[in-house]
Amino acid sequence: MGARLFAVIDTLDAMTSDRPYRKGLSFDVDKAEIQSMSGTQFDPAAVRIFLETEPVLRNMVSLKCGAADILMAR
Repeated sequence: MGARLFAVIDTLDAMTSDRPYRKGLSFDVDKAEIQSMSGTQFDPAAVRIFLETEPVLRNMVSLKCGAADILMAR
């Protein structure tokens, strides 16, 4: 289960991160994409846990993206 959860969280991190070729996507866009892949790319139980911990993950993404903005301003 740990690896299955990691797959979901790693996808969230990758999609919300800025890349040289695109800006990071919003948490809500990523959430919808992860939900749509439940049962195909992701274990439905892992997606359920992702949804249950949404407030914590949303905060983590906000902190990560905010830290990136601060570093870029320097």
